[in-house]
Amino acid sequence: RAAVYFLGPGHTNGDLIVLLPEEKILFSGDLVVNGRLPYLQSADSDPHGWEQILTRLATLDVEKIVPGHGKVGTRQSVGDSLAYLRKINELSKLFIETRVPDELYEMKLREPDNRITNVIVGPDHIANVRAAVKLERARLEKASAAPTPGAKPGPKATPARPAKKS
Repeated sequence: RAAVYFLGPGHTNGDLIVLLPEEKILFSGDLVVNGRLPYLQSADSDPHGWEQILTRLATLDVEKIVPGHGKVGTRQSVGDSLAYLRKINELSKLFIETRVPDELYEMKLREPDNRITNVIVGPDHIANVRAAVKLERARLEKASAAPTPGAKPGPKATPARPAKKS
């Protein structure tokens, strides 16, 4: 038996997973990578959705993960990808809140509090952070432009009436 699921946008808008529950095998596509960095630079990448998906995948009773890239792994592959996405989402918010200029990303990523275990601060990691910041800015702009649920529209403006001539 194979179960195919769409859990929402993550790496792309069309991510699917395939679960073989009896065999305890998960085919994760590019949602999970093993021994590599996730690729957040796709135009339709959704780092927050991706984190939510990985949180759900981490609860599955599986023994083998067949990732989109890298060797077949264990449940730890999901945990490693999830830890990376969580930290990237945290960093993107921090860099926006503290207005870190693009040219200082590498320096900021080398600071101890911003480091990710077993991740080299190289071009791929820096590009992922840049992409995540860009996506987070767009998400925040979209959220601030959306009307607040339950908010009542203000009074309608009534056109000014011309003054009566005497």
